[in-house]
Amino acid sequence: MSVDYIAPSLLKKLFVTTMSSLEKRLEAFRQLPLRAQLALIASTRANPVLAKNQEYIAGLERIHAECLEASTSQQRVAYEKAKGNLTLN
Repeated sequence: MSVDYIAPSLLKKLFVTTMSSLEKRLEAFRQLPLRAQLALIASTRANPVLAKNQEYIAGLERIHAECLEASTSQQRVAYEKAKGNLTLN
């Protein structure tokens, strides 16, 4: 699945957990394009270690829903197309 470009500094904020609180990781997640959010949620659920952190997954899903609600019609079309190519568990 192809996602929009994600700046390395944003990826660092998402995945450097030793120096980043949950709130900072969720705020970095909010800055991702919808399709990248969708892919990150799916990969988090598929990871046996990360899937155990239900608080983190719930936060991702909540922010994703907020971002989807605030998206433009053009963003939603691209999102729906991407969603058809990705199965969320």
